[in-house]
Amino acid sequence: MSLGRLKWLTIILPLIFFAAIQLCVILVLEPLLGSPAGHWLAFAIIAVGVIVFSSTVFRVLGEMQRKILKQNEEAKALHEIGLEIASLQDVQKILRSIVEQARGMLGSETAALCLAGGNGAGLTLVDCSGPAEAFQRLPAHVPSFPLALLDESLSPSPLVGAPCTAIDGRYRACHLSAPLIVGNSRIGELCVSSRATRQFSEQQRGLLAGLADMAAIAINNARLLERERYVAVLEERERLAQEMHDSLAQVLGYLHIKAQTTKRHLDRGETARADGELADMASLAHEAYVDVREAILGLRETVSPTRGIVGTLQEYLQKFARQAGIAAELEVEGAAVPQFPPETEVQLVRVIQEALTNVRKHANANKAWVRIASLPSEIGISIEDKGRGFDPSSLNEDGPRFGVRTMRERVERVGGRLEIESSPGCGTTVRIFLPLAEVEGNGIDSDPPG
Repeated sequence: MSLGRLKWLTIILPLIFFAAIQLCVILVLEPLLGSPAGHWLAFAIIAVGVIVFSSTVFRVLGEMQRKILKQNEEAKALHEIGLEIASLQDVQKILRSIVEQARGMLGSETAALCLAGGNGAGLTLVDCSGPAEAFQRLPAHVPSFPLALLDESLSPSPLVGAPCTAIDGRYRACHLSAPLIVGNSRIGELCVSSRATRQFSEQQRGLLAGLADMAAIAINNARLLERERYVAVLEERERLAQEMHDSLAQVLGYLHIKAQTTKRHLDRGETARADGELADMASLAHEAYVDVREAILGLRETVSPTRGIVGTLQEYLQKFARQAGIAAELEVEGAAVPQFPPETEVQLVRVIQEALTNVRKHANANKAWVRIASLPSEIGISIEDKGRGFDPSSLNEDGPRFGVRTMRERVERVGGRLEIESSPGCGTTVRIFLPLAEVEGNGIDSDPPG
């Protein structure tokens, strides 16, 4: 019963009660007034009226309480599923939870979630709950979610919305299904069924539709995450291919030319010139070895939630100093430590690694600094050296020498900007600026790691 009906009930019942009392007074009590029997009769009528009124009100309140408790349980279950989706947990676990909740909340014997395959493949059972005999094709354990079932070009299909063929016909005397919709495509259905005939209320239909929407969101998130990982792998492969072309491939090509030149010198008996070429080849080979080892170090260095960007940089700078022979220090101005989103941290660490590689290769410096500072509206990160410097106007971003284009693309991808300051003989400073809006929790953690 709604609150509106309860309000009118509490108004109308007392009016009816007092009208009945007045009628009894006129018809029955007036002749008996003044006698003990009349007083006892009046008391009995009032007592019965109070009992009836109170019982009716409390029965209605009890029914409303049961409905509220049930709705709270349903809301709590939906909230927990929403948290699982938001935390990007395993999609198979989320779908299992949704199927179990659908069966329990709607009081059905079975629940099933099916996905539609492309090219008219029909519905495929992904997860189910209920007795094994109710399912004609009980799915085996699936170690990972079968994203291959999802066809983005799938249009609304008559297969979706029909009774799931995976459920035995004996359990479809009572059947209710809700479509899973992603964008403009219906990718599957969530259904419940039982052997006993019953009617589902509008609230139960809405509840199943809400669970189906959550399943669709979880599936779509899994698809997007899979794409993101795939794109990230492709981008990293492209970056590695470019770096190998710019460094290792060019060095190997140059070594090949040097080897041919050395062979000609040896054939002519020019051993002194051959020794000079061999010395150059040894130096180039060592440089290539250092580049490869530094690239491996950069690839191995990942940002973990426990260390954050500051802890990751501290560990990387120690390794960089040992391998490159260049002292490197990390300075965080003030007690505040920025907390970046995971993707931002990864991109920033890669840019800092590239900047330090340029220090080793081109700066001829014996020390470098990485500084992090909180500015009024942004976070600033700088990589500075006191080496030979260069004329910034001579930078060619389309060339491979400094990798400026890659660095700038990485910074812009996370919403920041990159600036380079340098002059001959005065060192170089690479500055990264990231708006506070791109930083989690206003970008500040008051407890910096030691």
